Amino acid sequence: MKIAHISDLHCRNKIPGSSGINSRRSRDMPRLFKLFLQTIEQERVDFIAVTGDLLDVPLYIISGDDYYNYKKRQFFKEILQDYKEIKKALDKTKIPYMVVPGNHDYEPLFWKVFDKEKNILKLQNHKFVRFCDREHSGHIPRRFDREKKLFIGELQKNDNLFQVHLQHYVIAPAIDSAYPHNYLEKDILQDAIKRSDRVALSLHGHYHPESEALTIGNTLFSIAPSFSEYPHQYRLYTLTDGAISDTQKKNFPDHRPLSGKKVIFLDRDGTINTLPCYNSGPEQMELIKGAAEAIKIFTSLGYAVVVVTSQSAVGAGYVLPETVYSVNDEMSRLLAQHKCTLDAIYFSFEAGEAAVEEVYKETGRSKPAITLLEQARDDLGISIEGSYFVGDSGVDIQTARNAGITPVLVKTGHGNETAQNTDMEGVQVFDDLLAFARQLV
Repeated sequence: MKIAHISDLHCRNKIPGSSGINSRRSRDMPRLFKLFLQTIEQERVDFIAVTGDLLDVPLYIISGDDYYNYKKRQFFKEILQDYKEIKKALDKTKIPYMVVPGNHDYEPLFWKVFDKEKNILKLQNHKFVRFCDREHSGHIPRRFDREKKLFIGELQKNDNLFQVHLQHYVIAPAIDSAYPHNYLEKDILQDAIKRSDRVALSLHGHYHPESEALTIGNTLFSIAPSFSEYPHQYRLYTLTDGAISDTQKKNFPDHRPLSGKKVIFLDRDGTINTLPCYNSGPEQMELIKGAAEAIKIFTSLGYAVVVVTSQSAVGAGYVLPETVYSVNDEMSRLLAQHKCTLDAIYFSFEAGEAAVEEVYKETGRSKPAITLLEQARDDLGISIEGSYFVGDSGVDIQTARNAGITPVLVKTGHGNETAQNTDMEGVQVFDDLLAFARQLV
């Protein structure tokens, strides 16, 4: 029995924007997931396990917060479309599979596409059992009620079938992390599996870094690292007579589409969009005229387009991080209406002495530090050398100088004021983003 195991795609296709964590390449996932499926068809696997976070549904949608107008109906339509595309791709392989919802999946729509009742699949002399657990208080995963009854019931069965368990959260190994990846009941679950001697393989996701598999009794506990993050790994297991006879980790090391590209780094507020949304919700997001066309030109010229923005309104207590995510998503939705896409958005929440919490004081990430530019370089494989930084403030100009790249000032936002009060030596000045893009052409 050959099993392919993939987890944490954090996919966005119809859903606008990308994950708030830039190393998760949400918008690359539709293409890479299909490539993964083509690859495992060639590997002649017998079963596909997808252990959660198929999509990167914004948490402000999952939480049900209604403080801002998040256009939830539009999101629901897009979420449903993205789940359908994943199911269509899986069905096309004709390989038996199971999918498990994760904490970034939206279950009311997840179950409109995938079958909620089929938690057990018998294949050859194996039985695949799915557990659809959830996070609860403090983001701690729990297994109780229906899932616990299923768990205990299957461990007590004596049907001569080798069991493979699928869940999003981690039973073993124990993860040393500030975020609670392990079940509260992890020791109890481990002990029950060990005593039953029924489970050959226990598959997990949720913990994004690579982790070594752990054998307890006759059971191999294995976590698939996040497929959404480079080098996009998945796992292959071979079971022979209920025992693991082979394990492999595979990746797609050559699939970094922005690798080596020069970059147009863009400030956000006052450069791409008008200023009011800096300390408010997505309702205030409005693109500056011509900004979308400019971004399309940058892309057509072969540049990567990366936004680098300081969002100190979070640190100063005006808005929550989720508010910034929602504004970025709305900006991405508006740009998509013009058929253009940003390659990434990097941001900091620091507010210095105005910070309402210690965590939001200066840590060296905010402009004019070049930390975010370097992070983008490392995440995306882009080239900072020979790139541009475009913004409307003196801080943007200084960021470009610190990075050794060309500073460009646009007169939108605070641009006119900046031109009068800043050392402009070596700075190219344009009326707006579109004027700069046309000059590049």
